[in-house]
Amino acid sequence: MTPVLDLLAGMLGGALMAMTWLGYAAMVFTFDPPEAIKQRIESGKSASTTMAIAMGTLLGFVVVGCGAGLVADAAMGGIGGRLSLVPSGLYAAMTITVAIVAAVPLIGFMHDKLTHLAVWVALAVGIYGVLIPNLVVALQNRM
Repeated sequence: MTPVLDLLAGMLGGALMAMTWLGYAAMVFTFDPPEAIKQRIESGKSASTTMAIAMGTLLGFVVVGCGAGLVADAAMGGIGGRLSLVPSGLYAAMTITVAIVAAVPLIGFMHDKLTHLAVWVALAVGIYGVLIPNLVVALQNRM
């Protein structure tokens, strides 16, 4: 277990998630914004909201990715040496559970965009549940 490599894997996965989400969110918020964002645009306070969302999600996804890298390495416990779709079933189950629990409060904010929310839950499970553990294994094997 090398925590620096786990953090690096988490930062890479978190940055990928953040960049993908920010591009997708920019399209959604521009062409079909949720009602809460529409109200902010009408009141003229959308710039500060947009910047807060962008910076908060970038930082949040990277921090969550770093935590995911550390937890993935701890959950795999000595599996080093082999890449697979799901290196640890325990970690995959934890990731799916956390993604669903995190999505529940967002349903209230994006109740008119449930398809978008489902896509992002699936993407989060893919990046945090599959990519980050494989990045951890790959980086550990480089040592």
